[in-house]
Amino acid sequence: MNELSSEDLQTYRLAREWANKGELQASFIVIEALLKKQPTHFQLFLCFIELLEEISPIKAHSLYTGLTSGDDKWQEFYLSLSNVEKATLLEKSGILALRLKDESSALEQLKNAASLGRDSLQLWGTLSYLHALYKDSGLAVKALCRSLELYKEPSLFEENFFFLNKNRSQNNISEELFLNICLSLFPQLACKDALKLLSLVKSNFPDRTWCQELQDIVAQDKQNVPIGLSGEHYVSSDKKNW
Repeated sequence: MNELSSEDLQTYRLAREWANKGELQASFIVIEALLKKQPTHFQLFLCFIELLEEISPIKAHSLYTGLTSGDDKWQEFYLSLSNVEKATLLEKSGILALRLKDESSALEQLKNAASLGRDSLQLWGTLSYLHALYKDSGLAVKALCRSLELYKEPSLFEENFFFLNKNRSQNNISEELFLNICLSLFPQLACKDALKLLSLVKSNFPDRTWCQELQDIVAQDKQNVPIGLSGEHYVSSDKKNW
């Protein structure tokens, strides 16, 4: 933890120990006090907002909204951030919005994070899911392809900072999400395009029974699917214009 005095660092470590033992409220009070001493310390803010998401997701969502909309209380902090740091918070805000069933806000925040250069597995997987939900198959396919690249090569994406040990798995996404994306997206594509995309999915998940089930679904819909994308639109991992 950079830029903390030895005394504050010891306090931080104690707060983290408490948090990981389930004493979230006590840990939150300590982290909040440290943040007041250093109001532009980014990692302290990440600890603060992560704890707030656990204690009160609604309040955390409101804070994110105020942060990104220029609330005076957080203006100094937000203006001090780099684009990389802003993108990190936008991603966290989008993921929380989806958790709270606010899909439109989630999509907006995640698109903003991508526009600032955020390139994480969770970002692209969730964007693909949301674009498919809103029937934007072109962007859904692009995001899915990028998430598959990152899933296959974990070293390509930046690891997030997490205060709570149990949240470290959030840097990954489950096979179930990939399955749900495909189930939502494939009916929006022409059969040949769905099969091409399925081939890409199967290359990441060989021998998975759910891939065979997806192939059966595509085959069943062969005679009755909407016109979709041509292959060249989604083989690329171009990340512009999300």
